[in-house]
Amino acid sequence: DKREPIEEKWVSRTLNIYMVKTESELVLWDIPNVVRKSKHLDTGLTETVLLASNLRTSVERKTSGSLGLTPFHDISQIPPGAEWSHITHADMKTPTDDTEVYDLTWVKPVPDGSVGMRKCRVFVDPKTNLPQKTEFYQKLSADSEYILTSVIVVEYVSDSEIQTVIKEASF
Repeated sequence: DKREPIEEKWVSRTLNIYMVKTESELVLWDIPNVVRKSKHLDTGLTETVLLASNLRTSVERKTSGSLGLTPFHDISQIPPGAEWSHITHADMKTPTDDTEVYDLTWVKPVPDGSVGMRKCRVFVDPKTNLPQKTEFYQKLSADSEYILTSVIVVEYVSDSEIQTVIKEASF
C-alpha cells in the first residue's frame, strides 16, 4: 500500500558489492574485502564484521543471480507446469508501447492445503533486452483475481555512481 520504495538494492557485479537500504539501515556486503558494513540511519552508528564463508557464498549468488527480478534465483528452480507468455498491448489494462511484457505463472501450494497461483510480470526494453520493472502477483483460489503484492523498478547506474553512494554513506 506504499507508493515510496520500502527498500533499495544496489548491485555491482564488476565491483562485487551488494548494498541494501531500508528506512532504518544501510547494509553493504563488500565481497572483495570480505566484510559486511552496516549503518543505522537514525543514529549514524556503523558496524563492520567479517563475512563468514557461507554468507559470502550467499551474497555472491545474489549478485550473480536474477537479482530478485524473478521469483527464482536459477531457471532450474522454476516449477514444472509453469508457463511464460508474451502479453500483447491489447491484453494490458494500461498499454506500454515502449516495452515488451511477459508473464510467468505457476501453481504454489498454500499452507492450508489449497492451491494458489502466482504470477511474475516482467517489462523488458525491446532495444536492450534489459528488464525495466517486475510485478509480483498472487491469487489464493481459482475464482479470485490476482492481487499485486510487490513491484521492483530497475535503474541502471554506473559503478562510479554506486561508489558515490557508498562514499556518501560514510562507509
